[in-house]
Amino acid sequence: MTTTPQSSEHEPTTVRPLVWDPEEIQKRVSLIEAGDGEITLDGTLQMKLLEAGDTTAGRLAVGIATVQKGRNSGLQHRHQKHDEGFYVLSGRVEFSVEKETRIVGPGTFIMVPPGAPHGFHNPFDEEAVMFCTFSPSLYVGLFREMAEIMRKDPTQLAPVEEVARRYFTEFSEEYARPPID
Repeated sequence: MTTTPQSSEHEPTTVRPLVWDPEEIQKRVSLIEAGDGEITLDGTLQMKLLEAGDTTAGRLAVGIATVQKGRNSGLQHRHQKHDEGFYVLSGRVEFSVEKETRIVGPGTFIMVPPGAPHGFHNPFDEEAVMFCTFSPSLYVGLFREMAEIMRKDPTQLAPVEEVARRYFTEFSEEYARPPID
């Protein structure tokens, strides 16, 4: 049975207010207008970064992924150190986690924890657009490195295993075992 700890007369339970410097906060506010954002990948999958982790001190990155119609956006993979969220805005995506595959459409949200093998592609006749989150933001580095590789070699459309490994990502169709501390 779980119990809630009770405070004694001797232990204050007051919450201390957060104190911030308004000028410092204003410098860190990020506003991305329509048409803005950093496009990192632009191939079978376009990733437009709206927040690369700069404003959030690396805690969160946010992007818009556009999966071109009739295209596979990559191999099933798993991340060791970050959560990844997908909210389908338009179109349909065939999303897989390990051996289970589902067709998902607008309004569907998928949150993938570390260690879960996942992948998606778009075999349909219209592009699909997803709002994506990455927590922490370290995975943004993979998008940037792959974008550079693709600029040099436009035929390179799949992530490179060596690059993925630098961002604690591996190609696999199996769940990862928990890391040993």
